[in-house]
Amino acid sequence: MWIDKTFYLAFEQHKKNNLIEAEKLYNEILDLNPNHFESLFYLGSLALQTKRFVLSKKILEKAIEINPKFPDAQNNLGLAFKELGEYEKAKKLFKKAISLQPSNPILHNNLGSVLDLLVEQKESLNCYQKAIKLDNRYVEAYINLAMIHEKLKNFQEAKKYYEKALHLNPNQKKGQFGYGRILLLMNQHNKALHFIEKGSGVIKFTQENFMII
Repeated sequence: MWIDKTFYLAFEQHKKNNLIEAEKLYNEILDLNPNHFESLFYLGSLALQTKRFVLSKKILEKAIEINPKFPDAQNNLGLAFKELGEYEKAKKLFKKAISLQPSNPILHNNLGSVLDLLVEQKESLNCYQKAIKLDNRYVEAYINLAMIHEKLKNFQEAKKYYEKALHLNPNQKKGQFGYGRILLLMNQHNKALHFIEKGSGVIKFTQENFMII
């Protein structure tokens, strides 16, 4: 009963973003029961949230040893590995998470992001398209898809997906910035400047080209 009550309190503190108190309570539970899966998962996720990626990896690896069939644990461990630059391990974990929950668009988007880092653009495109098929209002996936097309110099396709993202969320900074960048590449300078400034960027022109800072 004490563990259940304490976990409930820890989870409530976590939801309220009282992270120090939540971490203290998760650790109190784990002092009593080191294999309490829920505390391990949320403590590892909290470490990920606070950018302590090595700690997050260590805790989530233990959580997965206890319950390997929980897709969120596989996904969060994948995110930790991605932040640590271990992209192949992240890729494997995202694929495992998808096998456990194939209808989750976030998992497909996360796999796409690490495939992009591995310069597997075709596979990355497919992941983002799957994410959008599962959730046609998924702004981040539209932006990621636009960025892949931009890298492949498919500027019209990139422009289309940036526009879709901004239609869904006109104030999305990353979308505004990317859309402005594409417009610059398509020589639509005045319109580009408007969106880059909205995205908190500045254009610096040189004799031969431009850069956005």
